[in-house]
Amino acid sequence: MKIRLFSLALAFLTLSAVVAATHAPAMAQAQDTKPSVNEREWVAAMVSRLERVKHMPAAVRQSATPGAHTVSISFRVLRSGEIAYARIVRRSGEETVDAAARASLARAFPLPPFPTSMKGPARDFTLPYRFMVPKRVEENESGDGAR
Repeated sequence: MKIRLFSLALAFLTLSAVVAATHAPAMAQAQDTKPSVNEREWVAAMVSRLERVKHMPAAVRQSATPGAHTVSISFRVLRSGEIAYARIVRRSGEETVDAAARASLARAFPLPPFPTSMKGPARDFTLPYRFMVPKRVEENESGDGAR
């Protein structure tokens, strides 16, 4: 549970940093550079939704190397909540895990439309998807010679 909460907090911080960096010029001109409460709530709800739909199929658990795998995906969300594009910016080293991350992202969309306080036509995000592939128990570990 602690790992999941840490992962969620890290994802939120990453998304917040990306939003701030993406919109820094416009924000620098504004008197108040803090995102609105509605914007923070929308981003938090998006991160929560992405975590809820994250799924690693059984076939991936069986084929991928055991351990932690992180895939970073950049994507643009339009005001309507639709995704404009998504691309992997950092691969995990396991194609099946990368595919699971892409599929998880696709399941989350469409998101709710932006609140009126969120300005601009779109927002760009980069999200790290972390998957834990459990160690497989070998059928023949007992050493009984069974085949």
